[in-house]
Amino acid sequence: MLAGAGCGLQNYLAYTQSVLYDKSGGSGRVSGLAVATLTAILFFVGPTIASYIPRCMAGTLLLHVGIDLFLEGVWDSYGKFDLLEYTGIWLIVIVMSIYGMEAAMVAGGIAAVSTYAVQNVAYLSPIRGVMPATTLRSSDWNRNAASEAILVNSDTGRSRILVIQLQGHLFFGNTAFLTDQMHDLLSPSSKKKEDNETESNVSGEMKVPLVLIIDFGLVLGIDSSADHAIVKLKDSILKEYHINLCVFVTGSDEGFPTEFDLSDQLSMDYNKHSEAFSPSDETSLLLGQNEDAESQENSQYVGSRVCNSLDIALMEAEDALIARQNPLLIENDILSERTLNVQSDRLSLQEERKEFVSKFKDLCADDISSDEANKIFASFEREVFHEGEIIWKQNDQSNSVKLLLLGRLIAELENEAGTTEIVPVGSMIGELGLVNGNPRMSTVRCLSKEAVLYSMSRTSFQELISKQPHLARYIDLICVKYLALRVQHVSNRIFETRCLPV
Repeated sequence: MLAGAGCGLQNYLAYTQSVLYDKSGGSGRVSGLAVATLTAILFFVGPTIASYIPRCMAGTLLLHVGIDLFLEGVWDSYGKFDLLEYTGIWLIVIVMSIYGMEAAMVAGGIAAVSTYAVQNVAYLSPIRGVMPATTLRSSDWNRNAASEAILVNSDTGRSRILVIQLQGHLFFGNTAFLTDQMHDLLSPSSKKKEDNETESNVSGEMKVPLVLIIDFGLVLGIDSSADHAIVKLKDSILKEYHINLCVFVTGSDEGFPTEFDLSDQLSMDYNKHSEAFSPSDETSLLLGQNEDAESQENSQYVGSRVCNSLDIALMEAEDALIARQNPLLIENDILSERTLNVQSDRLSLQEERKEFVSKFKDLCADDISSDEANKIFASFEREVFHEGEIIWKQNDQSNSVKLLLLGRLIAELENEAGTTEIVPVGSMIGELGLVNGNPRMSTVRCLSKEAVLYSMSRTSFQELISKQPHLARYIDLICVKYLALRVQHVSNRIFETRCLPV
């Protein structure tokens, strides 16, 4: 205003000073005030100084700045925007070179509006569906009875996990809609609350979420503005809506479909918490029983993180819910991970027997006494495998069922594109083939340094059926339990992709 009133230079359309300021290390208000002061001084002494500067130096500086800005705005942008957005960048460059800055600004506005119109017509709603995880199961199927009781409880379990699935392209045109929809889902209006309460009385599934899973598996592309909006949305979710854990699912090992390092930005809160814990700190945390607000803030299941698959995200969500009620239940899983490569003599035979009884009781869908589990143990024989050894190959005859007591196995489907499944401690394998007589459906080998398994042959199983059929029935129940879990596993939700996960 003062410059205009004094007939001075009001403004000029250039941001070269800002670029030079940033690349020279400028930061904060102090640096900005220093630049303003220096500019004010040069207003008076600049013309005198400029008379001593050779024109070639000024020309070199302008050429350098021009090339640098071109590389930054055009060359480095290649691959960071979709074809339509990148075409708009070249339109601005060409118009600016021919007609100047004012015309380029008009062209930029037209390009932005055109991009918005095309993308908005092609991709209307970024949210494909919303559902609680009540009917979903992760592949962590061997949880003990106490953990499973927490997960099936309507107040503490999977109904407190909310899954939101996104689709299509996320860009500046529908990002605002996505943000508004997310806020509506997490903080509905009073009328919507009444509707939800009514529905909750009917279905028993509508609960205030403690864990939020946002699935990007069907997202085709994310532009730069959507990247930053998603990061801001993550901060808002964690701060405003009391979500304990927010898990973002990329749906691919290659990460999110964007050049921006979105995975790093979305997992910053989780990394901040996890880096603060050494193994001993983590164990001491899990041993703590205090469930007040302070202990919840220190939990490793607080903040946000990124997972490659919805299955892993559900594992994290289930662990978070269990740890919220009883951290001791998660401690055993952590300890089993750390003792993956132990020697087979870590436990005595008597201790292995007790461990077998405990694992078998966890597997049974029906109540089973310790006495009955001990009787079943008598039909099993101890086996030890070493790393790389084959337990059985695909299409082999099914002649035994095995329970993994120590170590870890991996099941592989032959003639497929690397389809594998980890077999953790406490798992029973081969039960389906033993019951119905089908050949082995996968190749299983030892993944850890050693693995201790207890095996029951088909002959022993037939003898158990003839002499103690009520005990043999527990093998049938375990088979039914595993089949039911696989039916409820999240991989069965294809979501109209009409393809197999090969």
